[in-house]
Amino acid sequence: MRQLQTLLSAPSIREAKILVCLSAAMIAVVDFSLPANINIATLYFICIVLLVWTHSVRWLWASTAIFILLTFGGLTLAPAPILHLVTWVDWLNRSVTALTLAVAAVPVHLRLRSILALQAATVERDRAEQALQHSHAQLEARVQERTRELHEREIRDVIPPSEMDTLIDNDIGEEILAHQPCQAQRSGVASVHQGADVDVAQRHDSIEGGLHHTVTLHLI
Repeated sequence: MRQLQTLLSAPSIREAKILVCLSAAMIAVVDFSLPANINIATLYFICIVLLVWTHSVRWLWASTAIFILLTFGGLTLAPAPILHLVTWVDWLNRSVTALTLAVAAVPVHLRLRSILALQAATVERDRAEQALQHSHAQLEARVQERTRELHEREIRDVIPPSEMDTLIDNDIGEEILAHQPCQAQRSGVASVHQGADVDVAQRHDSIEGGLHHTVTLHLI
């Protein structure tokens, strides 16, 4: 199935140019071999249609000019007719053929212009998409950097600088900043609450000791 699709697909630009050249050469050889009054130059129309695959306007009109010259060359360089000489009718026939070839190149030219415009639009769209992806990547990097700075600032507000320096020296602070900022913040808040609980317990013990001492003095 793939081989069939490959065969049915359009040839490349190089292959199209080779095909046009071979086809034109075969037509010219046959036209120059037949008598001058036999006109097969109309077959150059096939070559003009094949020029669509070349994706080149320059190739189209250069080849059309060559085909027109070959059309008249088949009248002057081909063998003389058997029954009669070349007349004005033969020249008129070749002139109409040359004009037909030139007219046939016009729609092919318009088709090539539309193909080239579509290719240019596709390339421009791809460039715009690449630029958008690059801008998005830069924005994402800035967002991550800003988020990291905010996390670091939050952690430094909770953990004392001396402890933070110690954590960074032990390669723990970097891990906290990169992966667990919220956990570090919760740990800092928990340490603050724990210190407050110890302070309250110490005050409670001191009050109980003072009351016990006062009761003892009254009993004495």
